[in-house]
Amino acid sequence: MSHVISCLDDKYQTLALLLAHTGLRLSNAVNLNWADVRLGKNMIEVKQAKTGDFVRIPFTETVSDVMRFRQRIRRVDGRIFDVTVRAFQKGWKRAIGKAGLDWTPRPHDLRHYFCSYLLNMGVDHITVATLSGHKDVNVLKERYGHLTDETLRKAMDTFNGCRQPVAN
Repeated sequence: MSHVISCLDDKYQTLALLLAHTGLRLSNAVNLNWADVRLGKNMIEVKQAKTGDFVRIPFTETVSDVMRFRQRIRRVDGRIFDVTVRAFQKGWKRAIGKAGLDWTPRPHDLRHYFCSYLLNMGVDHITVATLSGHKDVNVLKERYGHLTDETLRKAMDTFNGCRQPVAN
């Protein structure tokens, strides 16, 4: 994903980084307003367009950098990005062409990356569901729970500390 992001036009790169580091849906990110950002708390608090629920997402260092950069270009209407969903999708498609990939990731795959990465790093399903605004934890397993072999081995290594003798 980072290769596609690096191939994006400059005006779309910060939005793509925000998507990858927050798990926000594209429509939520495009419509993100400074009123949704708590700079002093390094937190985004936004109402999910799909569910209507509020989600709170702490900043990563990358999100903090994005916010500092975007703060220099404050818009009168309070929106953080001067981009439409359609414009971003077109820019994304151009970036895929530049990246020369043999598959076609969608902007929504940045949300997929966010959830899958956290799950593979051992973050529990409830926390990932809360951060991504999913009401049903099972959605994570079905859509985003692509656990790597390494993650599964690490989980099973937990049992190496409590070896049970094998009965003869």
